[in-house]
Amino acid sequence: RPTSQDAYKKKLLEIMSLSSEYFHFLLTKHKSGEEAREYLKARGIGSEAISQFYLGYAPNQWRSVSDFLVTKKKYAPEDLEAAGLVIRKDGNNFYDRFRGRVMFPLKDHKGVVVGFSGRELPGNEKDPASPSATQGHGAKYINSPETMLYSKSKLLYGLWENREYIRKADSIVLVEGELDMIPSWQAGAKNVAAIKG
Repeated sequence: RPTSQDAYKKKLLEIMSLSSEYFHFLLTKHKSGEEAREYLKARGIGSEAISQFYLGYAPNQWRSVSDFLVTKKKYAPEDLEAAGLVIRKDGNNFYDRFRGRVMFPLKDHKGVVVGFSGRELPGNEKDPASPSATQGHGAKYINSPETMLYSKSKLLYGLWENREYIRKADSIVLVEGELDMIPSWQAGAKNVAAIKG
């Protein structure tokens, strides 16, 4: 019989799944994702990889995914904070953790999105008025914080997506990050995953 904690975890997983769909839609179908699409193209990341790893885009706005989840999907800001998607500031004020970034969904061993890694687009870090400039003081990558769902030391990026290639090869190649793993996958070395911690 599910406990109240199980029910809450299920709600957070729904939030992460909807967020992943939202970010992927913006990258692949919305005009706001144009800059991110161009960046990925310049890095040699093709549409097959974007689809395979369900890459996304978080707009350079204070509230984007949070407006979608709170206004349209009726989730509470506290739930978004527990999932690691927003940062609370002064009581009821909150803003999106990921802004102006290419989004990499982080999946657990069951293929469920439990967190995100966001790669800042070049140029955003230089503009002090940019919402993304205030996060991580110009950090190229930021990851979801440790939450009920996500523990970086227990996850390898791409392990779920590449599990059959790894099983078939009976070996795994570990690389440093998402943009090391994806080009390897595109080049045919598909028994690959990236460390997160």
